[in-house]
Amino acid sequence: MNQVSRKITAIVCALFASLSFLAAPGAFAQIAADTWVGNTSANLADANWTGTNNPPHIGDNWIFGPAGTAGAVLNNTFAGGITVSNIGFLTNASAFTFANSANPIILTGNITNSSTNLQIFNGPISNASVTTLTLTTNGGNIIFGGSVNSSSNFVLTGSGTLSFTNTNNFTGNITVGASDVLSVSGPLAALGTNTTAIITTGFSDAAGGNSAQ
Repeated sequence: MNQVSRKITAIVCALFASLSFLAAPGAFAQIAADTWVGNTSANLADANWTGTNNPPHIGDNWIFGPAGTAGAVLNNTFAGGITVSNIGFLTNASAFTFANSANPIILTGNITNSSTNLQIFNGPISNASVTTLTLTTNGGNIIFGGSVNSSSNFVLTGSGTLSFTNTNNFTGNITVGASDVLSVSGPLAALGTNTTAIITTGFSDAAGGNSAQ
């Protein structure tokens, strides 16, 4: 092989190596833990975050601490919704409200509220698999005030209250831990039509018509 042929071969090999890198998963995006700052606006899809991706990419983890200057009422402006791996509220997290929106949050992981503040999801939410909700005593509760559209299950752990306050298309099961409470209020269909709550302790059904075993 002459010198010219060797140079051509080297160039071709380098080109293929570059193409392989670009095609590799994560070449352009990395699954990240993105922390909300909220000083630009109250819109989740704006550049309001710190972390690898600002704003988050599909499948990232979301972390919330103290609210920024835009306040604690947040708008899901991801058009068509967004898939989130896990949502975590730190011990110093403010009391956030995710405002009603046509854009759903699609969970593939869990929600952990380590704060003593109430976290409210008034927009549509669904879980693609079993979701563990970790609550904290002295107020670290969660309210699903929007439509929950899912057939996957919820598992409550920690010590707190999960409340459903709207009509849902949720048909999964809910396992309630020994120190947790499942609260249902508002419309009769707040737990969906086929939900069974597997209760080990408290169950408050202000709407009536839901089953527990």
